[in-house]
Amino acid sequence: MNGRLKADTRGTMSADRTPQVRPRWYRVALTTHIVLAVGALGVEAAVLFLTLTGLSSSDADLVKAAYLVLDRIAPYLLVPLAIAALLSGLVMATAGGWGLSRYYWIMTKLGLTLVAALALIFSLRPALGRAAEAARSRPLAELPSQGVGSVGVVVTIASAAALVILIAIATLGVTKPWGSRHGRR
Repeated sequence: MNGRLKADTRGTMSADRTPQVRPRWYRVALTTHIVLAVGALGVEAAVLFLTLTGLSSSDADLVKAAYLVLDRIAPYLLVPLAIAALLSGLVMATAGGWGLSRYYWIMTKLGLTLVAALALIFSLRPALGRAAEAARSRPLAELPSQGVGSVGVVVTIASAAALVILIAIATLGVTKPWGSRHGRR
């Protein structure tokens, strides 16, 4: 073998750092996962932008529009993207040979993803609905000065925290720190 080790079926690097060629299905699944995860990250950035707009604008129509759009984005775009990214990540970890408990970075990434998805579904999504309802029910003249109340601050902070978590998840997927529970990579 001339001092070279063959790459294993998980696609890790061999001793001479030659990358393993993965099967086509894996590349399609990885591309799908990345597109879904980056899509969720982008939508979350847009959600943060809209919550900041609703919180800080002096234009009543813009404040109302921001919260009404958020009420549509969360259930029909953000939640499906988050769930699809989670499911595709589970496929990548299990079928791709990484395993769910073999590497600390995967366990951390999975834990953060579950926390973010549950917070989105059970906390942020309902709060965005309350903000939209407040924007619908308040007279336009009150919106620039009073906004939608404290729920506007809550959804802005929650959106910022969600964006930080998604960036952390992406960073873990790229850097793959900490090796495995069974030793270094």
